[in-house]
Amino acid sequence: MTWSSIPAPGDELERFRRQEKTRLLQMRSNPAFLARERFSQAVYGSFPAAITSPTADSVQKATPEALKGFHDAYYTPGNAIMAITGDVTMEQATALAKKYFGAWKGAALPASKAAEMPAPSAAKVYLVDRPGSAQSNILAGGISLRRSDPDYVALFVMNRVLGGGSAARLFSNLREDKGYTYGAYSRVTGDVYPGTLVANTEVRNAVTDGSLHELMYELKRLRDEKVPVTELEECKTLHRFPLRFVPAEPGRNHQ
Repeated sequence: MTWSSIPAPGDELERFRRQEKTRLLQMRSNPAFLARERFSQAVYGSFPAAITSPTADSVQKATPEALKGFHDAYYTPGNAIMAITGDVTMEQATALAKKYFGAWKGAALPASKAAEMPAPSAAKVYLVDRPGSAQSNILAGGISLRRSDPDYVALFVMNRVLGGGSAARLFSNLREDKGYTYGAYSRVTGDVYPGTLVANTEVRNAVTDGSLHELMYELKRLRDEKVPVTELEECKTLHRFPLRFVPAEPGRNHQ
């Protein structure tokens, strides 16, 4: 490659725009993406977490000036989290951080106020019509907890009971008992804002109603009935469980 063949920044940005618009078109033909998008909109309403992807219009507005302005405003020490791993002590890590980042300066973050989280409401069914689809992608759930919430660990254990693997209730019910699907699972997320609890499966159109009924049955069963001690202990002692937890607060030293 010669120096003259290296694209100018403007050409590089335009190439990115074309690629991103093509990717967005492909995403809109994917039923799993359409289901996640509608779920996020239904759960979060006008809260920013409802936005799951850019739009072609927003991609077009990504000018060099807009990108530089965003970088100058938000790539600052006050908006950064440093993660250090390896055979290093806290004192050594602190010294290295000061050596390489101690002179990093930046303005205070722009004042902002996110929209209010929507209040919990009665269960509703939202349908995304995709003509020609041979199966349904079902998501059932709602808002859960922040990652720093003291009940987050209990929520994570609960998810292991509900649908955290092939030995969980959703899989046993919808696949092994009913034969509706190849798999049914659930997951929980948590951030500085409340995440979600969502159970999901993909099924033939003919068993959509029955599958949704069973998903809701398992969610209500967890609400109304205590989990048997043996089932709970099995979920708590799964060997992967401790590996899923990272510090909930920046700066806290966890072993």
